[in-house]
Amino acid sequence: MIQKDNILGKTNLRVSPIGFGGYRIDNEIEMHANALKFAIENGINLIDTSSNYSNGGSEVLIGNVVKKLISDSLIARDDLVIVSKAGYIQGDNIKLLEQKINEGEAYEEVVRCTPELYHSINPRFISDQVELSLRRLKLDYIDLFLLHNPEYFLLYTKERDADALRDEYYRRIKSAFAVLEHLVEIGKIRHYGISSNTFIDDSDKRKFTSLEKLIELANSISPNNHFSVVQTPINLIEKDAANNFNQKNNTKTFLQIASENNIGVLGNRPLNAIEDGKLIRLTDYEIEEDRTDEEIKDLLKQQQKLELEIINDYSQLFPEHQKNDLIEFISLSKFLKANIKKFTGVTHFNDVKSHHLIPQINYAINEIYTMDPDNQKTISKLNHFAVASNILLNSIASLYAAKKNEDNKKLHSSLSKYFNDPEFKIPLSQKAIKMVTALPEVSTVLVGMRRVSYVKDIIEAYNLPEIENASNFWHSN
Repeated sequence: MIQKDNILGKTNLRVSPIGFGGYRIDNEIEMHANALKFAIENGINLIDTSSNYSNGGSEVLIGNVVKKLISDSLIARDDLVIVSKAGYIQGDNIKLLEQKINEGEAYEEVVRCTPELYHSINPRFISDQVELSLRRLKLDYIDLFLLHNPEYFLLYTKERDADALRDEYYRRIKSAFAVLEHLVEIGKIRHYGISSNTFIDDSDKRKFTSLEKLIELANSISPNNHFSVVQTPINLIEKDAANNFNQKNNTKTFLQIASENNIGVLGNRPLNAIEDGKLIRLTDYEIEEDRTDEEIKDLLKQQQKLELEIINDYSQLFPEHQKNDLIEFISLSKFLKANIKKFTGVTHFNDVKSHHLIPQINYAINEIYTMDPDNQKTISKLNHFAVASNILLNSIASLYAAKKNEDNKKLHSSLSKYFNDPEFKIPLSQKAIKMVTALPEVSTVLVGMRRVSYVKDIIEAYNLPEIENASNFWHSN
């Protein structure tokens, strides 16, 4: 059980040190709903989502789970702190954008990022997004509403005059703050803030967002403003929130300014670090198939032989346009031989495996089975192919996983003075989360928890002994 023992800045809301991150949850997946329900039942009371997560499906799931728990008298609305965000225009929001244009009520100040992605913090857009979020969440009010990565304006606007660009950036944020203050006044939201990846940048970078400037803007609107919360990445590798002096003429850190002004801090990406443009997962990996390089070469040869048999036996049953796809999807060994050295690591390989290779294999198997469903020889061969493919993919994944686990030993070693774990038995993911919660300026660290097992793992991390002298780690380079 996780206790609600942190105060979220000047909101005075009591929150759990670990929050439920809703980035990859969707209303269509029961497993996600079960994970959220289990998390709430075990004391996790801050839930973070956004209007664009799963095209609104994240908010819908949260709304359904929370409504059911409240109707069953298992929780009260005030037990929870719900965070949502707006800024991204993609998916259904692009349809909304087009609808407004057709009605002659186009949103102003829309930034075009790609053909499939736009961005805006225009007051009218923000107001509409709050209403849509309330509807999906089935709530009368949202506790915290954040502008979602407003720095997209700086990233995608071609204005060359840096000073003019920055002036316009903060003018737009101030306009958004003004409408958010109005939404507080009418009871739609209780507090507001900003989620940005660039609070931690060097102050001379084009995309830097200054927390002290945001506080100044909010104070100019009202000395009793409700700009209360900020969200930023912080993890074992990205430590800049704690040790980059980019505020107050480069004399203070982001976390120092937040603390001095009683601004609540939500830390995100505790397990997903970005270094030199590469994603680094701060977790240890299970080794499912422990194989040597030579054993994997043998598996590839066996796989290729099996694939040729299937192609020779069944490809002629299909029309030409379908035959080519079938041969490509069956030819797993050919793809792996051509690309096995191109994967950046276990995360990259697992993504390709899950989103491309396995769906293609399943498609080919199902199509062949449909053409010859009663032939036991066909069924046996297809089952053999499925098992062999699975073993091969898991073997290669395990090869990358073993390398990643070996690399992780450096991080484990750097953390050894803070955890009594000389044999590295505590998972790296748990150490990573516990270390962020040790920062007194961070109110809540947000963690993705799409399975009940993930929630249990997070609770174990929370229950690790408190860390002494954690500041030594965070303030070192």
